[in-house]
Amino acid sequence: MKWHLGTEDAIQVVKKIDAAWAKDDYVQMRTYLADTAKFYFSDGRTATSADGFIEILKKDDEDSPESSWTTDYAYSVDLDPEGGGEHVQAGFTVTEVKDSLKVITKYHESYYIIEGKLVMWNSYDMNVKKD
Repeated sequence: MKWHLGTEDAIQVVKKIDAAWAKDDYVQMRTYLADTAKFYFSDGRTATSADGFIEILKKDDEDSPESSWTTDYAYSVDLDPEGGGEHVQAGFTVTEVKDSLKVITKYHESYYIIEGKLVMWNSYDMNVKKD
């Protein structure tokens, strides 16, 4: 198995999803999600459609504490440049306030992009600091 560098186009899809997510603009976000995409959250939740993913995000917005994040990195790799589909890896640092504690969590997310659409997303996290 050989990996190849991916394209900036796939990275831009991830950046556009992230920008829409940051603004809670689910209509815009939806334009980059395949209808039958699969989503795997770091806490074990899953969604088997774009609409299911957005519903989880909306619920999280209602239930979540104040939070913000920065993008730490994003890069794309490809198993077969002739076959389509790229694996974009992205990292984020999320800062939340929970019960008067500042919690910093590092996320690594894996996006599989085909023809400008997200078809699979996996999220992994690690708490790094609580003040």
